Amino acid sequence: YAMPVDKRLLAIVDPILGRVTTDLPDKLPPAQRALFREEHPNDVSISDGLSYLHPDLTTQLNEGMRSLEIDVNPDPKGGNFADPAGYRLLRAQGVTDLLPFDAAALAAPGYKVLHIPDIDFRSHCPTLKGCLTQIRGWSDAHP
Repeated sequence: YAMPVDKRLLAIVDPILGRVTTDLPDKLPPAQRALFREEHPNDVSISDGLSYLHPDLTTQLNEGMRSLEIDVNPDPKGGNFADPAGYRLLRAQGVTDLLPFDAAALAAPGYKVLHIPDIDFRSHCPTLKGCLTQIRGWSDAHP
């Protein structure tokens, strides 16, 4: 479901977050560290790790995917993810041509679908309801 992260934002977070798989795990409790290392076996920078693009869920299903990962973030009152810090930082630097995202959907109450709040928040289906609607629509059309 993920859409690309703005490369200018990645250039800012790389020096801050460093090499995620070497720096971050050491700050986690042992059980979480082991799980993190299992899920992230390669030593990459944050920009390398976030330099990807997924097609929308319907396209993935049409191409034969049958296992989908959807990162769900609670937002019961709405608005927690509607004004990402990364874009605030870029705007403060004078950037005006930001990649689009669905701020209206992120402003509404309900579960949101995004990878990393404030950094990797662009999604083909920003709400869980929207993602599940796409999956249900595909499933109904392909019994």
